[in-house]
Amino acid sequence: GVKPYSCDLCGKSFTQAGSLKSHQLIHSGVKAYSCDECGKDFTRTAHLKTHQLIHSGVKPYSCDLCGKSFTKAGSLKKHQLIHSGVKAYSCDLCGKSFTKAGSLKTHQLIHSGVKPYSCGLCGKSFTR
Repeated sequence: GVKPYSCDLCGKSFTQAGSLKSHQLIHSGVKAYSCDECGKDFTRTAHLKTHQLIHSGVKPYSCDLCGKSFTKAGSLKKHQLIHSGVKAYSCDLCGKSFTKAGSLKTHQLIHSGVKPYSCGLCGKSFTR
């Protein structure tokens, strides 16, 4: 379809003027929608509604393979990589692969020498 309304800041196009206006809140930093439960603010009502699922305990997206449930479709999609065996994130230094970006990031601490965790009793530091 034709998208005659485009954002001056990022070039993203929309079919309706209202959609462009809603989109532009992202660039303004204005977060007009607030969660009554915890006070977290959002630029879009859709993001607020998705967030509110956390408080309700509702997890509408569940994995067909193991039954684990999620509040967001994207979280389910990421989770399903575990079952697929696809390891899309690999370490440039040693080649080890991971299913999650966070797991790769944690792994990379081994190569950096950074040890962000320390024992409260002896003071010894660890990478994880």
